[in-house]
Amino acid sequence: MPIVILLDRASKPELVRAELARSWPRARLIFYQRPVTAVELVSGVQSALLVRLRQRDVRDHIGQEMELRRELNHRVKNILASVTSIFEMTRRGATSLDAFTDDFRGRLRALEKVHSAVFHAAEGAVSIGDIATLTFEPYRLVGQERISFSGPLMNLGRESGTTLALCLHELTTNAIKYGALSQPEGRVTLRWSVIDGVQPELALEWKESEGPLVIEPARAGYGTRYVRSALAAVFGRLPTIAFEPDGLRCSAQGPLSRLSATDSSQPR
Repeated sequence: MPIVILLDRASKPELVRAELARSWPRARLIFYQRPVTAVELVSGVQSALLVRLRQRDVRDHIGQEMELRRELNHRVKNILASVTSIFEMTRRGATSLDAFTDDFRGRLRALEKVHSAVFHAAEGAVSIGDIATLTFEPYRLVGQERISFSGPLMNLGRESGTTLALCLHELTTNAIKYGALSQPEGRVTLRWSVIDGVQPELALEWKESEGPLVIEPARAGYGTRYVRSALAAVFGRLPTIAFEPDGLRCSAQGPLSRLSATDSSQPR
């Protein structure tokens, strides 16, 4: 904050400056010599405060940039983990080099579609079924339905759909790294439904099973924190994330009017 110093004509500014510099090092000092008008005084203080405001804006911008860099680093690591998992899953089921090449290329293209849906969602609506299909397609092997999903036809607004796609991608990556999909026999189910009432609500549940024994971590990682805050923003309530021994469970519920782009909820 600026400190305003009013000097009379008999004072010696150099001595005053030197004394104040010792008492208030690095302080923002504004000197006026009497007589000074109210307009001059207010204008000087306002200018100093505007400079301080610009400094805060720069500080906040730097902080946001650092957070974006951390998130980008996290996303890149998750993408690489996804590609590695797709490679291993494809390699185990391949019968020839040509078959491996075709399958691997197809799954990478499917993964590209997921990110296109997440970051370039078209105007209007995107269905939960389409989001799940694009997210899970790279990890689905012929004859091995390790990831299943079902629910009524439900169209989400662009923002809600994009956020849900990011959350499902985050949960899938976590399941690949540490959860059910880290073992061949592991399974994941995603279910959503509409709960009737005075204000209909959408309920969504992610459940992992037949994976390694789950132990709740001492502190939540970035992915868990992101899913919790993102789903809370979409549903208007904090989700339940339970580290159950037989598998991670994540469930969220909120007003349908908050999420849906249309009133459609016909069975699919």
